[in-house]
Amino acid sequence: MIEIKTAVFTIVSKNYLAFARTLMDSVKNHHPEWEQFVLLVDEPDGVFNYDNEKFQVKFMADINLPNFKKFVFRYNILELNTAVKPWMFYWLFNQQNFDKVYYIDPDIHLYDKMSEVDEALDSGKLMVLTPHLSDFLDDDLKPSELQILQAGTYNLGFLAVSKHQQTNKFLDWWKGKLEYDCTVDIPNGLFVDQKWMDLVPGFFEDILILHHVGYNVAYWNLKHRSVIERQKRFFVNDKPLIFFHFSGVNPLDLSILSKHQNRFTLKNIGDAAQLVEEYAKNVRQNGHEQVRQWTYYYNYFQQEKKIKISDFARISYRNNATIQHLCGENPFEKAEYFLNTQARDKDSSTSLPLITHVMLELWQSRHDLKNVFPDIWGKDRVSFCQWFIDSAEREYGFSNEYITPVKQSLIVNNSTDVTQVADEHSNEVISSTQPVGGLKLLLNKKLYATAVTLKPYLIKYIPSSQKEKLKRFKEKMQRAAYPASVSPVNSKISPTPVISEEYQPNQQGINLIGYSRSETGVGESCRLAARALHEASMPFGIINYDYGNPARSTDTSWISREIEGPSYNVNIFHINADQIPVAYDYLSSNYFASRYNIGYWHWELPDFPDEWKGSFQYLDEIWVPSQFIMDSISAKSPIPVVKIPHGIQVDVNNIISRDHFKLPNESFLFLTMYDMYSFQERKNPNAVINAFKLAFEPTDTSVGLIVKVNHGNSNPDLFHALLKSIESYRNIYVINETFSRADVNALINNSDCFISLHRSEGFGLGLAEAMYLGKPVIGTNWSANVDFMNYKNSCVVDYKLIELGQDYGPYKAYQHWADPDIEHASYYMRKLVSDKQFYQDIAIKGQETIRKEFSPIAVGMKAKNRLKHLGLL
Repeated sequence: MIEIKTAVFTIVSKNYLAFARTLMDSVKNHHPEWEQFVLLVDEPDGVFNYDNEKFQVKFMADINLPNFKKFVFRYNILELNTAVKPWMFYWLFNQQNFDKVYYIDPDIHLYDKMSEVDEALDSGKLMVLTPHLSDFLDDDLKPSELQILQAGTYNLGFLAVSKHQQTNKFLDWWKGKLEYDCTVDIPNGLFVDQKWMDLVPGFFEDILILHHVGYNVAYWNLKHRSVIERQKRFFVNDKPLIFFHFSGVNPLDLSILSKHQNRFTLKNIGDAAQLVEEYAKNVRQNGHEQVRQWTYYYNYFQQEKKIKISDFARISYRNNATIQHLCGENPFEKAEYFLNTQARDKDSSTSLPLITHVMLELWQSRHDLKNVFPDIWGKDRVSFCQWFIDSAEREYGFSNEYITPVKQSLIVNNSTDVTQVADEHSNEVISSTQPVGGLKLLLNKKLYATAVTLKPYLIKYIPSSQKEKLKRFKEKMQRAAYPASVSPVNSKISPTPVISEEYQPNQQGINLIGYSRSETGVGESCRLAARALHEASMPFGIINYDYGNPARSTDTSWISREIEGPSYNVNIFHINADQIPVAYDYLSSNYFASRYNIGYWHWELPDFPDEWKGSFQYLDEIWVPSQFIMDSISAKSPIPVVKIPHGIQVDVNNIISRDHFKLPNESFLFLTMYDMYSFQERKNPNAVINAFKLAFEPTDTSVGLIVKVNHGNSNPDLFHALLKSIESYRNIYVINETFSRADVNALINNSDCFISLHRSEGFGLGLAEAMYLGKPVIGTNWSANVDFMNYKNSCVVDYKLIELGQDYGPYKAYQHWADPDIEHASYYMRKLVSDKQFYQDIAIKGQETIRKEFSPIAVGMKAKNRLKHLGLL
């Protein structure tokens, strides 16, 4: 009897190794006779020993890719992981002599034998394909039938091929397509390797389109496939489940089924939820937390320099024969052609601003940029370069290595020709009496930013006779960038306000404007900013703004830096978006005019409210303390949004003990804090109380929970409900008092653990301050606090995303926030009390994170560097 050899393989980069391990474990359970291979689209780079894996690890160098370095450089990590597929098939068939070869995506799990596929290949079929859909998608959710059509009819997460007279012909054709055209380019009809497969059933005979509903079950077909468990086996529409495709599942966050869809959650997929939860657990156990952090080797130019290769660098390389020629055999060694080489040969002169190949590709890919900057080789060159400087990092993640050469060329090269630039752009500015919006308004803001940025450098070089022209150019840019006609909020805005002499910005520095004495979170935000500016040795003064603030305002810790009016050229408003128009009316236009105005904003939900978009017009850019807020505001902002976190430093008076707060000295004390002026539904103190109740008995005074309430008397009903909920607990201590900052710091210092089971945070100041003091913290693993909290330095609590369901002030019903897992939080509470080593490890690592990465000096230097970049310091 002739032995039939079968191979199965998957393809991963290092960060997906846990998925490959999980897949191959399931393959071994159901097909132990198959020989297992994992093709590594990466290099081990010393982080793992591939000889220790249970499967054979192969490398791209083994499978004879054409022009290896060029091939690998051409594609990003997703594209490359799919482009190499036919070469691995070819190698297994022609150099390893397998009779049947199965490709399976790493995020698939087998639950039964693939008998139907085996039988088809044994009967003479060339290959077996599985379609994405087996019925219609007739709702308005994602993915739609059109989106499936754009991605490809057949899901190439699975492909089974036999040794057949047509096999090499098929693989040669497929290799020819994927060598250059394995891209994510939906507008041009391409989606990596998958879209090409639509043609195969028409090109070749002996193709089986397998309609068995137990194969390739995934989010795209669950609408038609019901998963049911019976006696520890799973069935799909009464047929055995063969394999489930967990595409887009995040093993660390199961609040959504897949990041690629919005049709399902774990709550509406029946017994399939068990599959997802168990699968996620297996992936985690196979090392996901560790391997997901491993760096992709081919993501960088020359490895020792660690300059990241942007996607647009790869696109410009594969689209441009000139740059391919310049890069030669190894584009990984030719970073200069992407970072600081002019895209046109005739523009090599340093008398012109730099437009790189990457910038040109970006411009060519966007119709809106072409409309706004139609002549990037002429009159639009400076403004296009300034747009790139301001937007490249925020919109596309370009590192400084791509931006700095453009910035330097703009400063140096325009210094000898500024009056020509001013004349050209003055004619292009839209009159402030015309309706303006969208990209046109954005263009004018960019032109104005160019004028503001260049003026400090150019003023040194241009003749005195031309300085007035430069001044007029900058003023015209300002009028066009901030026209009165676009105001949806306040019709009193004057594009050219009269500036009183006392408020003329006669020196470089910062006017810090905010609730600097208020004993609230936004007040503390202002004071933290003052400390960071002070630590970075920046000139600044504070203007205490308290209009409409109901909270107590007795914190005078920075009163020595208060000034009567704006003396400096930069305003930083620690006033949230909804109050900016109010501040403009209250302070008058004199505060804003002829200054660079920055709003430091907080917001706690994923979608920034449309009704606040009018506040952008008063400002030149927005600063935010977290990536979460940055993502939310950036989606709506026509001006730059920059992340400048809070600088954390907590000064403690060690003389203040627990006796001062009438707290037990021997108990392990948890602390949670919230302000009644904030919304209790978001701060979610009841979740903390319920977690404590679940963890400990009401009479166990060896532990305790402090519930610190600020402004509790402002909402008597809620406060009384809180007291009612804990009346039988001798170990829950409520403090209803507005403390001084010194007392707040002392209270945190006298506690053993800080806990916040919030639904969403804009930063998470209490958590960060406790970590600074060396206290372990428990917090919901969602929103802004994940900037500084992770499983290594804190106790991050699982959650599910839920709709608000009703309005809570500015938080509207349609939005989503987190519902923290009370049992998970309770587990952490017990563990911190009982496991001293765990307590100590978490506390030390948390303290290191905050004191190193979020110190006032570190944050102050971020702010200083940003203002220097703008030419304002």
